[in-house]
Amino acid sequence: MKNAAGDANCDEYLKQELEEAGIEIIDLGCPARQEVPASVVGILNGWTFKRAWYYWVARAGDGTILPFEIADRLHEQHGQEVRVSGHCCCPAPREWYSKPWHFGVPLYHVDSQEGLNALAEAIRLSTQVAAVPGPGTVAGARVPGAAGGSGGGGDGGGMREEQNARATMAS
Repeated sequence: MKNAAGDANCDEYLKQELEEAGIEIIDLGCPARQEVPASVVGILNGWTFKRAWYYWVARAGDGTILPFEIADRLHEQHGQEVRVSGHCCCPAPREWYSKPWHFGVPLYHVDSQEGLNALAEAIRLSTQVAAVPGPGTVAGARVPGAAGGSGGGGDGGGMREEQNARATMAS
């Protein structure tokens, strides 16, 4: 990925990266006063995608997580470029989130377009898994007892996701 730090013209290629991954683009209307002066962020099923230097920061909101069952498979194939919690040593999901109350991964740093595409697909898959009731689902793609949401997807949370994106961008 291209270094977007300080690039006042970064929106065009950031939009292309998000579009290729199938991530909804939210135009915030003005550039961020941060390392990357982007005026766009991405939203996908409760996750916000915000560009940093050479990578995307993908953060789950409203108690959304990527369940371990899916995060483990993502890590096996893309663990060096889709980094759990942004960790530079690339630990496995269950290695980094090892407490009994952890059910999945809420944060990634993504270093490549292939990794961004793979994470977006994993998030879409987690939404499908959450929609299928039955044994083996850990409250779908949501942390048990977490506030907000009905299971990690659909069109119902679009406005809230956009508000979360705007709040994330402002911080």
